[in-house]
Amino acid sequence: MGLYFNDGTDFDSAGNKFAVQYGMTSNVTCSSSTGTVYLQGNNVYQNGNNGGPGGNFSSGFGVGNSSGYVTFPSTGCYYLSFSVDGITTNTNVRSQTPTIFFTSNNGSSQTTLAQKSTFIHRPTGTTTLNECSVDALVDITDTSNQKVRFGCQPDNIGTYFLQGSSSIVLTCFTIIRVRGT
Repeated sequence: MGLYFNDGTDFDSAGNKFAVQYGMTSNVTCSSSTGTVYLQGNNVYQNGNNGGPGGNFSSGFGVGNSSGYVTFPSTGCYYLSFSVDGITTNTNVRSQTPTIFFTSNNGSSQTTLAQKSTFIHRPTGTTTLNECSVDALVDITDTSNQKVRFGCQPDNIGTYFLQGSSSIVLTCFTIIRVRGT
């Protein structure tokens, strides 16, 4: 049984369709002093737990250890989804903003492809959990220079923790190639 698309086609060995999900392995602190925090290759894994596909449909994707830029295995139109599962415990964080960034020049500069913000209501002295997701479509025509990365930033007054786990998917990003260029 494979992962099927609404056009009735399956992933094929020629690499015409790809899907990958990377989850964060451990919590990451996101605060006004850290600025935007990017998911990086040394803190993510391809989800193969609890029925996840692992690397079965994801050959060729890469995530930079220091930059967090995702390289694509082939040209095409890709659906991107970034889901942040966060927690704040001892500061008055008011919002968090998951963002998908795009570069067309191998990381020399980047633009915001998509972002969302969510309000966090945290009564004094309580732990508050929060989830926010952002989605986008991107047409990759140059796999050497066009890349994306996934980042999050809180407002300017507190500390927010992006939750990670190596056994279940909490903060993660998903990429699916939906068609050719």
